[in-house]
Amino acid sequence: MRESEHHVKRSRNRLVKAYRMIDFKMNLAKLLIGDYQENELATLATNTGGHFPKNGEKRGRCRQCSKEKRRQEVLNMCIQCNIHLCVDCFKPYHVDLLKNH
Repeated sequence: MRESEHHVKRSRNRLVKAYRMIDFKMNLAKLLIGDYQENELATLATNTGGHFPKNGEKRGRCRQCSKEKRRQEVLNMCIQCNIHLCVDCFKPYHVDLLKNH
């Protein structure tokens, strides 16, 4: 079986260099995938060990209350998600996050 001309790469001085099949496949995979990055929110949601409340320095609107059209300003935050959540919304917010991802 003859190799394709695409399995050859040329150096700067136009000399032909051997192009290993694994290098060709890796290069092709990188071109197809592009700049794919895993969704950060999904990663945070699945890492259930790091979600702990803390007192923030500034007050902010509770993310869960805002979704439900309520205005609640709180100091409490989730350490891992880095968002404001009131005490009553802390657990429901993370349960919803896990269900949706």
